[in-house]
Amino acid sequence: MSIDDKTQYILGIDWGMKKCGIAIADNEMRIATAKEECGTTTLFKLVGSINKKYPASVIVIGSSKLNINGRNLKHIKKVVEQLTRNGFSVHEEEEMFSTLLAQRNLAEADKRNISKNDNAESARVILQSWLDNNK
Repeated sequence: MSIDDKTQYILGIDWGMKKCGIAIADNEMRIATAKEECGTTTLFKLVGSINKKYPASVIVIGSSKLNINGRNLKHIKKVVEQLTRNGFSVHEEEEMFSTLLAQRNLAEADKRNISKNDNAESARVILQSWLDNNK
C-alpha cells in the first residue's frame, strides 16, 4: 500500500484501554519518531492538535489478530471508524510485541520511567514497521 505524494506526515497510534501513544513520520524521510502519550479519552483531541501542526491524512494504528478475547480489537475498530469519519486514511499494522520492543528500546537508551514512556515508543515501533513494509 503506497501513499500519495501530497501526504506530508503520517501518524502512528498505539491504542490501549487506558493510555495511547502517538508517533509521527514525514513522507519523505519515512523515519518514525515517538511524539506523545495521552489518556484514551483524549486521543481524538490530541490527534486533532498534532494534525494542525503536522498535517497528516494517513494514520497507522496497531492491531493484533491474535487478541484472545477480542475486547481491544472491538475498541480499535471503533477508533478506526471514527478516524475514517474524520477524513483520515487508516491502516492497521500488526503489533503483537510492540510494547515489549518499546520497553527494550527504552531500556537500551537508558531511559528512566520506562512504563511512563512506552506507549509513544510503541506507536513509533508500529509506525516504523508499517513504513518499512510499505515503501
